[in-house]
Amino acid sequence: AWAISQSNNPYEFDDAVEWLKKSANQRFVKAKLMLANVYIYPNNKKWMDLPKGIEILESLYEKNNPIAQYMLAILYSRGIGVDMNQDIAFAMLGQSAEQDYAPALVEYGRLHCEGTYQFDQNHTKAMELLLRAAQQAHPAAMLYIGMMYENGWGVKKSMYQANKWYRKANKQGLSKQNIQQYQQQTNQRYLDYIEGN
Repeated sequence: AWAISQSNNPYEFDDAVEWLKKSANQRFVKAKLMLANVYIYPNNKKWMDLPKGIEILESLYEKNNPIAQYMLAILYSRGIGVDMNQDIAFAMLGQSAEQDYAPALVEYGRLHCEGTYQFDQNHTKAMELLLRAAQQAHPAAMLYIGMMYENGWGVKKSMYQANKWYRKANKQGLSKQNIQQYQQQTNQRYLDYIEGN
């Protein structure tokens, strides 16, 4: 159903959403997460229902689901459907990272690397988090590790190691040249949503 839900054909999309609803009602966690995503970031405005999407995520958050924690952290950090609250966002992000959810580890690692928001710059901590995400084949983690080696952030500067990690990221479809595009697309997705409301 998820592959079909990415279709631009409105009939296929509607059918996929109906199947996701049925699966979610059967208590399939992945279906609930996908349905929440459809309600929050639909490719068909007909299905946009932010309160329903947040309700699903909050029910999964109560069950300590790391993906729901991460998705809610993003919503709180950007003020999408909830009041913007960085403290809540960082707490949820931390909960997700503690469960080794790779996207949360990458974001937490980036924040430690840059020393932004409430985080002190800590390259050792950043590397630890990014390596945990890289073990799960997360391309952005591999790319950030390469950047840390290239710049000597918390590690001995090594173009050999940097290129090794860049190649790993590239095998996963992310190159040093398109990391900014990757970040801009992620940010644009949220901006498009906000402007659409």
